[in-house]
Amino acid sequence: MQNSLSLLIIFGLLFFISTEVKANSKRLTGLCQDTFPLNLHQKKITDLPYANRVVILEEKKEETKVVSFHQGNLVLGWVSSNAISNIVTPCLISSEKSYINDLEFTLKLISDLGFNQAIEFKSIYEKTKLAYQSSKKKIHQYWKDLELYHQTHLILKEKNAIKKLATIQQLIFDVLNPDNIKNKTLFIPLSLPWLNSHPKLKLYYETQWESKFDNHLSGSSGEGVSNYGPDSQFHELIDHYLKLKTFLQKEVPSLLQTPEGLWLATMTKEKFYEYSRFIFTHEQTWNQNGQNLWADYIPIDQSLGLLSSDYHLSVLIHEVNVNSSNYLPFDTHDTKENVTLVLKEVQSKGLDALNAPDKTKSLFALNPSLTLFTIVHHLKFLQTLGKK
Repeated sequence: MQNSLSLLIIFGLLFFISTEVKANSKRLTGLCQDTFPLNLHQKKITDLPYANRVVILEEKKEETKVVSFHQGNLVLGWVSSNAISNIVTPCLISSEKSYINDLEFTLKLISDLGFNQAIEFKSIYEKTKLAYQSSKKKIHQYWKDLELYHQTHLILKEKNAIKKLATIQQLIFDVLNPDNIKNKTLFIPLSLPWLNSHPKLKLYYETQWESKFDNHLSGSSGEGVSNYGPDSQFHELIDHYLKLKTFLQKEVPSLLQTPEGLWLATMTKEKFYEYSRFIFTHEQTWNQNGQNLWADYIPIDQSLGLLSSDYHLSVLIHEVNVNSSNYLPFDTHDTKENVTLVLKEVQSKGLDALNAPDKTKSLFALNPSLTLFTIVHHLKFLQTLGKK
């Protein structure tokens, strides 16, 4: 397809099942303590911080074998099984250490994966890395402020589809806007719940639209259509949107007073053609939360410590990427099956199996290029603090 500072919310849980193997990527939140000793053959090799992300390789009653990233390196060893939990234990321990760990892991993964032809993304990455070095002390100094900023600005609770998409557009393109792609990208606010909100409109959708365009609205991720290629539905979609507007004007004018209807009423053929790509939101994506960490073929967990990522925002960054050229340096798709394959390799060969950065990315089911957007906004916020 081209397409949450509450410490009581589950974060970082990825759960994949195949016929042979159960794979878990979890966080160390089962006990209230600052660090958890990681041992290899009874020798302590490091202390993992509270809320650190680990991938489970083998589970025993007292100990669990995990892979984690800490202090710049991947580490493998045994941690107390009591430290691992699906539920964040209500305690007063801050997750800033694991936040910093995840941030540094993100920067390393991006660098290891490379930049290909995404020149502007590379520039943003380099600036972000420098900004992090100058702002690292502020993460500790203003941690509570950062938590509050994240919860209020990067976790999107807006119900008005037009306003929510406008916020997402700003969060995306304020970070990365090569060749002014913002002005050529239209986020479509129409959703299945809206199209089913009136019997006449529901019937219209089912008879005139569903068979051709349902894939743009049904599912748990998103979709995109661009104005190029012989099989593009771009022109046909414009025609259908204009017909939909005419239908509402004649049959259900009250719907033109909804946020979606007001938007549609302003759109003309000429206005649609000002854009070169349309980005759609699937039905299940509008109200997803931080516990749902896979969209359709997209790893969605961009959490940093216990600061979860916004599902909808991550999906639409992905859709902009896969419906553009050289926006991000690599494809942001993956599959649970691929994650399981990499897990099996690590279970068999240990860290030697992670001989390519894309395998590390898949093992942890991460999309580091998506996470960079959150990091950029965090660092920009921190830079406004402490100024006289």
